[in-house]
Amino acid sequence: MAELKVQPKRRTPWWLWLILLIITLCFLFFFMRGCGNQAGLREPAVTDTTTNTLN
Repeated sequence: MAELKVQPKRRTPWWLWLILLIITLCFLFFFMRGCGNQAGLREPAVTDTTTNTLN
């Protein structure tokens, strides 16, 4: 009978997937944290700079 050499499958370590997931979540948080903020699109508040000098 022939001798078969069985080699285990090469698998990516679980910790590599965990690091990639954490990095992806950090990038998503960084780029998406200002999506709901519309402050830059509003017109700035107008303040009156004139003063009344008549007493």
